[in-house]
Amino acid sequence: MWKQVFFLTLVLISIVSSEIVDLSELSHFKDVNEQPHRQEVLRKLYEAPDDSPGKVPFIIGGSFATRGQIPHQVTLYVIVEGDSGWLCGGSFINDTWVLTAAHCVYGEYQYIIVIGGHVDLNSQTYSYRQTVTDKKNIYVYSSYNDDTLRDDIAMIKLPVAIPKSDSSIGLIALPKNYTTERFVGANGTVSGFGRYSDSITATSPNLKYVVLPIITNVECASYYIKDTVADTNICGGTTPIASSCSGDSGGPFTVNVNNSTIIVGVVSFGAERGCQLGYPAGFTRVTSYLKWIDSVMNASPKALVINIVFIFTAQIALIVWNF
Repeated sequence: MWKQVFFLTLVLISIVSSEIVDLSELSHFKDVNEQPHRQEVLRKLYEAPDDSPGKVPFIIGGSFATRGQIPHQVTLYVIVEGDSGWLCGGSFINDTWVLTAAHCVYGEYQYIIVIGGHVDLNSQTYSYRQTVTDKKNIYVYSSYNDDTLRDDIAMIKLPVAIPKSDSSIGLIALPKNYTTERFVGANGTVSGFGRYSDSITATSPNLKYVVLPIITNVECASYYIKDTVADTNICGGTTPIASSCSGDSGGPFTVNVNNSTIIVGVVSFGAERGCQLGYPAGFTRVTSYLKWIDSVMNASPKALVINIVFIFTAQIALIVWNF
């Protein structure tokens, strides 16, 4: 009897950790803001003046990222049912935590596939993959407003820690030493699998990044309807050859300070009129939520780390059982 119990336990662990969905089957996924369930929210915003905010993903200009160049970049496949769902970005801020936008994980869905070390959506090459099925591991900021995108920030607790020995995957530092810094005038980097232009609806299969100057909130607010840009936002402007309404929703906006890279923003909103017309991108300002981030991580139990040895042992047990 103990053999059956032992074997079934190991098999269950193996099943939980297995990769059931082939990512190639999800290559048609687009950013969450392209999905029908977001259109009503967008429509309310679009009925305002033409320069109202909209959650549309673009990276205009910029460069293609190589594997390991942006190790903290996370790809989120949010599965609604079968092969339907949407795509978002995120950042590894801890070996068991992902920082993303609230609008990425707000609403009805079944589970989230978390991918790290991924630069080509058409490739099965990545360094980390786990499935988050329990919504108790999804933490949306309590006062998030899905109509105004205020407090657009969320965290995902991972069931298994990311590997520490793989250079293609890693953590991005939080701006804990820069809580009062506005970063105006600094250059920020936004990355993601966003669209190439206003006219092309297809998502880029390759990870891209673009460097944008950080502008004042006053300047940023002048492009949008009243109260869109809050003190809890940070904005990236445009250059003659590059602009961004977003990377992937939820993706990182980073700056280099004193020879280290820190995350200062989470991709939140862009302008309805389009990225190529020079409208700035809006990000959730990470320094405004550091206390919340710490409280969530400290209050949550440590993630269960499942060693690959268990899965291997399950396969061995199956062989032994058949003899």
